[in-house]
Amino acid sequence: MEGPAGSPYAGGKFDLELNLPSNYPFKPPTVTFKTKMYHPNVSNDSPPNTGMMCLGMLKDSEWKPSTKMSAVLEFIRQLLREPDPDDAVEAKIADQYRQDKASYEKEAKEWTKRYATGKK
Repeated sequence: MEGPAGSPYAGGKFDLELNLPSNYPFKPPTVTFKTKMYHPNVSNDSPPNTGMMCLGMLKDSEWKPSTKMSAVLEFIRQLLREPDPDDAVEAKIADQYRQDKASYEKEAKEWTKRYATGKK
């Protein structure tokens, strides 16, 4: 997925892993970023949790079997444009986003350049 224009992820290319459970569409898919990123809704924990996303629509309680995969991908792109610090997996990044958005964006841009563009 390309980072959306106007976001700190613009210019980056991010690899995603999408897994469909055997009872899909009655259970939500799991989506994991394989490219490291600085984002309040994407885990930076050690494997196997690296890249796990916190997405409301992918929670069992909120998933609707009628949801199309294109809507899931668009929701992810929208989350890159506008993080949801109230549903964060990275609390420190969420706090930074709330309190010092310019600093958050600078760090996110640096990580994008380092991990998602092949440029150092």
